[in-house]
Amino acid sequence: MAGELILIIDDNADVCTLLGERVLPSYGYRTLTAQDGRSGLWQIRTRRPDLILLDLRLPDMTGLDVLHVLASEGYDIPVILVTAYGSELIAAQALRLGVRDYIIKPFTLDEIVDSIQRALAEQRLRGERNRLSELLNFCAEALRLLGKAATEFAASADGAPRLCTLLDLAIEATQARAARLWAQAPAPEGLLLWAQREETEPHAYLVRKAEALPPPVAQAWISATVQQWSHNEDPPETGLALPVSLGGQTIGILEMRFAEAAGPRMELALLVLRCLTGWIALALEPFLQGWPGKQVGP
Repeated sequence: MAGELILIIDDNADVCTLLGERVLPSYGYRTLTAQDGRSGLWQIRTRRPDLILLDLRLPDMTGLDVLHVLASEGYDIPVILVTAYGSELIAAQALRLGVRDYIIKPFTLDEIVDSIQRALAEQRLRGERNRLSELLNFCAEALRLLGKAATEFAASADGAPRLCTLLDLAIEATQARAARLWAQAPAPEGLLLWAQREETEPHAYLVRKAEALPPPVAQAWISATVQQWSHNEDPPETGLALPVSLGGQTIGILEMRFAEAAGPRMELALLVLRCLTGWIALALEPFLQGWPGKQVGP
């Protein structure tokens, strides 16, 4: 997969020009160049390259000095060290500092391109393994909390405590930042904000007040379908609005907000929340008995 950003740190302007302007762009890579260690570190901190091609000998510091700084600042960027000195001691030091490959000058263009492609492929594989491991951990914790939800639902009293407990569990099981439960009310109110827990609050609590409906919540109520929205601004946020149904009728909407962009974990969160909405519907039912059907409001 081309398109990765490669930083070349080398005091030889000809090397920077050859690799940065001709060779690597021809393979689809984007490039940055720096001719000393300090400017290279500045590029790393501000541009976050996907791979670093690092010369051992630089005017202001050695390549090993740069590696020590990267390690101390917690960067996990693949580095290929390039040197004219074939020292086993230097190679051993570099490998201990996380260098992915070690190339001795003079090198062929095929050697450098092959090394870059291998290092980036390994990094992508590592990222995929980490992502899958994170998803598995998320699933395991969500299943544990769903079991806890079943136990606490059976043990808790009807009414507000049960609803608030379920809202707290929805946040814990999906690692959401906030949750709100909207439920139908007698005409003319339509939907009321029934319970909520915002990001800074330790527990959910009952609200039962009229409030302007967010458009996705209104759409989920009207269509009885899940609505999802997101933005990738800083910070990113994703929202879900899930119908809460009982006996084939939508009686409320569970609104969840997450401090992350949409992705595979959001699909798992949706599965967990679908399970919880059934219990939420049962907890909500005693409040709504005898009330008329759908209206959108206020």
